[in-house]
Parts: sequence; structure tokens; C-alpha cells
Amino acid sequence: MNKIQRIGIVGGGLSGLALASAASKKGYEILLVEKNNVLASEASGNSLRIIHGGLRYFQTLNFERIYHSVKAQEDLLTRYPKYISKLKCTLLLPKNLIIPSYLLTRAYNLTSCLIAGHSNGATIETNLPFELNKRFTHGLSWNDATIIDTNGLVDSIKDEIKGQILLNTQGISFKSKNVLLTNKEELEADIWVLMGGPLCELSSRKEHCYGWNLIFKSDKTCAIGAKSNGRFLFFVSRENQIAAGTWYTKDYPTESQINQAKQEITSLLPELELDKFIKAEVGVLPGITPTEKIEILKHKTHIEVITPKLTTCFHQAQLVLESI
Repeated sequence: MNKIQRIGIVGGGLSGLALASAASKKGYEILLVEKNNVLASEASGNSLRIIHGGLRYFQTLNFERIYHSVKAQEDLLTRYPKYISKLKCTLLLPKNLIIPSYLLTRAYNLTSCLIAGHSNGATIETNLPFELNKRFTHGLSWNDATIIDTNGLVDSIKDEIKGQILLNTQGISFKSKNVLLTNKEELEADIWVLMGGPLCELSSRKEHCYGWNLIFKSDKTCAIGAKSNGRFLFFVSRENQIAAGTWYTKDYPTESQINQAKQEITSLLPELELDKFIKAEVGVLPGITPTEKIEILKHKTHIEVITPKLTTCFHQAQLVLESI
């Protein structure tokens, strides 16, 4: 293969931006194209904005994911302290918890020490933020992180990119291995990387699902998780808001599904006051059901990345660069 100097990237979400930043730091010239008129506007912009540090993956014993998530959280907090800050989260624990709470805290703090070199501050919390449903009496608290300024984060990553970023670029197809046709012009790069998600015209994996969160007006401050219907829901404060989620559906959420989600929240946190509901934020994710697997597919004309997780976007970028 000829020496690669210019990398073309299709998709301007946080994963595409992370790849562009990482490649720029290795000396590559970047040509990034995005179909919308702003960057990180779809799944990246409609997430809960939590940078999970691994605790939520203890339930599946996915130790590889735990490791990369803890490392990624540390890295992001160091890289972007103006836009990502520590966030104290509390996982609500039921009275009939099978595993003793102190074992959970010790296991998580030990794992954090082994990976990051320090404890993650996991403790048992009895002073819960709301007067909660009676089946919750205490919680497991730990230090996670959250994006406090998405626009600032995007601009900061964008400043690291050496090359061009083209917005409103649609109607894409490959003329040849190095040439991408668009609705505006022909674009050339030594290699193209597709990171546009399952709804992109060029995606070979059209299977997808929708991940969505509900946004409420609220002056309460919290970052808590609770198990409901077999999976965890998280409630995270923003400026005068609380975001709750995430729900996953095969199709775009209907009004009926949103109303059912509101009722589910009512059973967990009646203090949210559902008359203050603002909107549902919806993102498209790869796979019929949510996946944690990163896939790098090599096609004749390009590389395609199936990238499901925001937290590990820079780790994913390194994997892509190693495959080029």
C-alpha cells in the first residue's frame, strides 16, 4: 500500500471527531465530511452525556469494557477539564440486595486502583437526593464524569484537527477507492473511513435501533441510577433540567412508548413532576439491540467502523489507526 498522508472521514459525530483528532496528532491530513450543518448533532448530541467509568458494566462482568471505560474516563477528564467534569453518581440499592453493599464498594474501588492507580471513591450512601420509592433504602455512590458543555467539547476537538471539515455534505457514493462523490463535488483522500452510523447511505450494516432519553424541567440536582424492568435507568441533572434514560426501541419512539416511559419514571421518582416534560432526545445506534462491540470492517473502497460507545471514542480511534 502507498504511504497514507490524507485520511477522509465520513461522519462528524464525536467518534468521527475523535478519529480526526487522533490522526492529526500522528501527522495525517484530515478531510472530514458531515451531512448536517453542525457537528455531533445526532446520537452524540442526544446522549445522557455521562462518561461511564466502568461500574455499570459490573452487572455483565465485561472486564474488557470496564478496563477501557475507566482508562477512557481518566483520559477525557485530563484532556478536556473545561468541558468534562467529575460527577458523583448513586446507584439505588433495594432492601433485598443479594450481594452485600460493602462487597460492591470494595470490588469497584479495587478495580479502579488496579486500572487507574487510585480509588474511584465508591461508598455506601444513605442520604439519598429524593424521598424515594420505599424499596430503595440506600445507594452505592461513585465518581463518574459528565459532559458539561457539548458545544465547547466539540469546538475543542475540532481545533485539534489539521485539515478540512465540510458540512452539509450529502448524496455520497464512491467513484473509486480514493474518490468520494458528493452533492457538491468530488473529494479525494488516500483512504476513507466511514463512521456515519447505520443510516448513512454507504453503511453495510443497516440494522439499527433507537436510543432515547426524556428531558424534564427541574431545579433538583442528582445523578442516580435505578434498576427497572431488568436494566438500569439513569437520571442526570443539567441546567434546570433532568435527563432520564436510556430506553431502546426497534423503531422511532411513538407517543405511546414515551407515555409508558413517563409512567415507569413515576414509579421510580414521582418527584420529577411529569407535567414539566420537555421533549424526547433520540439517537440511532448500530444493531437491532444495543451492542458494546466495536467492529472495523475493511471494504474495497473504504474502512467502516461500527462504533456504539461515546466513552471510549479515543480508544476506538486508536484501533482504527492501527488497522490502516
